[in-house]
Amino acid sequence: MSTRAGMRIAELAKRSSTSKETIHFYLREGLLKKPKKTSKNMAYYDESHLEQLRLIKRLRTESYLPLQVIKRVLKQGKLASSTRQLDLAGELFGQGARAEFEPPSAAELAERTGVDPSRLLAYEEAGLIRALPGKGPKRYGYEDVRLAETIAGVEKEAGAGNETLTLERLALVERHLRALVNDELAHFFSRVLSEGDPNRALELLRGGRDTMGRYLMLSRARRLRLEVEAMVPSLERSIEAAPEEPFFLPISLDLRRRHQEPRRQEELLQALLARPKDPAVLIPALSHLLYLGDTTELLGRWEQLGLDPSIDPRLLSIYAEALLLSERSAEAYQLLSRARDISPERDPLREAIWGASVFIRIRDHYAELESSHELIAHLTQAFAAFDLARRGVQLPAFERARILLILGRVLGATPEFLGARAQGISDLEGVLAIVQTLRSVEGPGAYYGALERLELNALHVLSTLAESPAERAAYQAALETL
Repeated sequence: MSTRAGMRIAELAKRSSTSKETIHFYLREGLLKKPKKTSKNMAYYDESHLEQLRLIKRLRTESYLPLQVIKRVLKQGKLASSTRQLDLAGELFGQGARAEFEPPSAAELAERTGVDPSRLLAYEEAGLIRALPGKGPKRYGYEDVRLAETIAGVEKEAGAGNETLTLERLALVERHLRALVNDELAHFFSRVLSEGDPNRALELLRGGRDTMGRYLMLSRARRLRLEVEAMVPSLERSIEAAPEEPFFLPISLDLRRRHQEPRRQEELLQALLARPKDPAVLIPALSHLLYLGDTTELLGRWEQLGLDPSIDPRLLSIYAEALLLSERSAEAYQLLSRARDISPERDPLREAIWGASVFIRIRDHYAELESSHELIAHLTQAFAAFDLARRGVQLPAFERARILLILGRVLGATPEFLGARAQGISDLEGVLAIVQTLRSVEGPGAYYGALERLELNALHVLSTLAESPAERAAYQAALETL
């Protein structure tokens, strides 16, 4: 019961239909003025506290304003003059909150949504949920509770192992939504201000707010369908515009001579004639031919010796790459596809070769694709293989450079809609950096011209991808020094 000093918190809670925990929360956040304390454990509230609580409840449930906005309004002391503005905001944002909802802590959010705290942290780091501003322990808004539940549902639908991809996709949506909302707010309030009275704008909002979500969903679905359907024609145009040239360019005979390459090749082939089945001789000899791009010689020796690529993983990689560089990518694709089916192990170099053969397969057979779904399936496989190949950070530097050259060569020729050319350029620049490091460490003449072949091809592709005349000129000048 109330007394001359005021009312206790239990009575205030009952009269305002607000829990004691919520009242304490409002006090901590500065939304509710402090009560009159008569002792350490005795506090009394008056009718102004009751009015404040009723106003906060209205602003939360009718206007759907965030607590921080309510706090500012209360401090300004312009409640009557702000009523219309608050009603306008309520119409704009909808009515999703409830009086009984209070921002949960991180632990409460995890308990309420059933989402593991580590995943909630990942959502926050991706910018998909956000703690409310303010000091003290983190608390989250009404939308964040629903968003966390929704994101967890999207992850479940995508399947285990696709969490990173899912968050990256949603982060893209979030970034574009931010721009969309900014434009929408600017348009809305410019109309309100220009017309002087928000009634007309409010009518538009009342009529369209409930269907806006459905419109966005349908519009996005239509846009995705149109973009996917445009992929094959875009790929066709890209293929028709691509220059006809070898997968990799050979180096000049003069450059080979400068690095004693012919002498080294003769030594290796002589040893191979003497011990054709000895892996200690066979692997170096075939590898040398591969590194210098002598794939015709390599495949001829292969047939002459009757080699089986399945007897040694190193032979499998050498043979597959030779097939790819000899424009026999379909054979490379079949060979490595069988190897991938037999063994779960994924070798970075072979993944790069297989991914390249998939891209060439799309190029050569795009007219036979039965659907956009089939195209996306192929592209997904290739990009997954490239991603695995790029992770081969433990490989020797020379091997990494060879992998990056294959990736850069293929990605640099992809259509713009794939958004992969920038990564291809980065891969090719990585080749040049590795070549420079190896040359400075091992000296000129290292690898008998193989470094120069890597550099030649990386510079050649970069010169075709450069956007500015200055960049093209710089790459061309570097090519002329080889």
